[in-house]
Amino acid sequence: MSEPEKKEETEAPPAEPPAEGEPPATSKSSKKSEKPKKKKLSKKELARLKREKAEQERLEQEKLEAAKKAQQEKEEESRKRAEQQQRLEEEKEYIKNFRLQKEEKIQKIVANFEKTEDWELFSQCSHAIDVRSEADVNTFISQLSEVNETDINQLFEHIHLAKVIENQLRERSEKAQLANRVPLYTRCNRQIDTLQQLINQKIENITVNHLAFSDKFSGAKGDVQINGGSDDITYGMWVNLSKNPRIKDVTVCQGVTVEIPKPVAMASVAIRGIRNKEKPFDEKYLFIDRLLHCDFLQLPAPPKHIGTITIRQPPHSSSLVKIAYPLKNANAPQPPLNFRMALDEASLSEYCQDATIVMIKDGKPDASPITKCSIEDNDVLFSSNLIGTFGLAVPRYRHFPFQFWEISSQSPTSVEIYIQTPVLQLALVINGDGLVSMESPFKFENLTPVAAMNFLLERGINLEAPEAIEGIEPKNANVEEVLHTGIADVAVGFAIRCSKFNSEIQSDRAMLLFREKTNYEEEPNEDDDEKNIKESHVIIVKADHIAEVENMELGDTVSQKAVKEAKIHQLLLPMFFDNASEDVQKTVREAPPFLYNALLFFMNKLRLFSMTQ
Repeated sequence: MSEPEKKEETEAPPAEPPAEGEPPATSKSSKKSEKPKKKKLSKKELARLKREKAEQERLEQEKLEAAKKAQQEKEEESRKRAEQQQRLEEEKEYIKNFRLQKEEKIQKIVANFEKTEDWELFSQCSHAIDVRSEADVNTFISQLSEVNETDINQLFEHIHLAKVIENQLRERSEKAQLANRVPLYTRCNRQIDTLQQLINQKIENITVNHLAFSDKFSGAKGDVQINGGSDDITYGMWVNLSKNPRIKDVTVCQGVTVEIPKPVAMASVAIRGIRNKEKPFDEKYLFIDRLLHCDFLQLPAPPKHIGTITIRQPPHSSSLVKIAYPLKNANAPQPPLNFRMALDEASLSEYCQDATIVMIKDGKPDASPITKCSIEDNDVLFSSNLIGTFGLAVPRYRHFPFQFWEISSQSPTSVEIYIQTPVLQLALVINGDGLVSMESPFKFENLTPVAAMNFLLERGINLEAPEAIEGIEPKNANVEEVLHTGIADVAVGFAIRCSKFNSEIQSDRAMLLFREKTNYEEEPNEDDDEKNIKESHVIIVKADHIAEVENMELGDTVSQKAVKEAKIHQLLLPMFFDNASEDVQKTVREAPPFLYNALLFFMNKLRLFSMTQ
């Protein structure tokens, strides 16, 4: 049988269609594919499903509520930030106007004072140089430059007058600095520098003249001793015309003698001494007495006498030749030169007992040429291998780091700065006129801030801070600015001190304590110190973020976390006002403007937050 025939036999015949009205026939396979009927759920299962649905709805509702709450919190935070930013801007504007009003008051006070001063000078009919006038001072400088005085006493009368004007200019410069009068401050200092240069030039000129005509000033022993001076400068010169080997001690200038060896006594040399109150600044040493400028000068060629005619080398400043010591071409031994120098009374204070003599070489101090130094009675004795400029000095920064400080209001118009250093304790009181007084360890009254600092410098006490000091990381400059200006704003009415943790925290922030000060009669009492600390507010100060933190001052650990609901500020005054009574706020607002400037001067000089350990 062929293949097609086999296929036909295996195929099933087609199904006949169902009769009309009969249901279609179903096959076994279609019956198997039918879904089973749903089983009826029990009450327990229905309850479970209901609970699951309710839980799902609850979770979805919580999610919606959490999202809504987060959005509300975000909006609230945004609103608070906007309000805070607006408040901070308002605080900045308030402080700006607050300080501007102080500046305007200062200018009015200065203007009224100058009117009164004008009338007083007019009524006195004084013909003295008016240092308020730049033109008058310039005229005096021009006239002094033309003076060619050969008489030592006459010259120092001119120099004395120049020094009087210089001191008046310096006083005016200090007041201008306190009143923020920059043009006047600059002008006064420029004229002071000009006067000092001119005085030095006149001294050089008369030195040359006296060397050229030294034979006219010789004494009975054949040598020449010339002396002159004023309150601020002492001048002297010994000219060795006799070359006497028995000469041992020579008076260099008033208050200064030097023991010279035989080679110097036999040399054609002059020894000049100048003592001047002007002292250079040095990072290592603080000079506490007038410097001694001592020079060996070469003598000019001696004059020639031909009959009644005398021929001599004309004096000229370029002919002044300085000689080094030890002398060249000297065969005999040249031991150190032994000096005895009288000291000013201020240099004999107990804070200058460790003073020593140093030599200034090439503008820098050098103690190596000094072989010995001692102080006897009111004199300092020292020996030097070289000749040059000498000064009595103490270490400049021996009062740093500070150990403790507090700034406290003494009255509605005065503030005290109390400082403990490794060496001493002192209190500077600033009054409403911006003038400073002190009772201990030295007493002075009503000095300008600059004059007060200079008064202490002369007695071996330097309070002007260095850039940095070993063992302490100074605070950032922008943090110091916020602190210094802010404390100057609010000091009247408060007691402010540095936290003991301040030196331990980062350099971009500082920590301080403050409390209201309304009882101006209270005396310092160690028993009350703990009570005062507990009553104080503690704040962290950054350049643009100030917040109150927990007071941990009596504990061993520090907290930098802001207290709950703490108000953030960018300036100290509003932070202090948040914790001040209306009376104290009024006292601060009405504080004298010169007091602000004087306190700001000291804050910038002392750098209390960077220099206290």
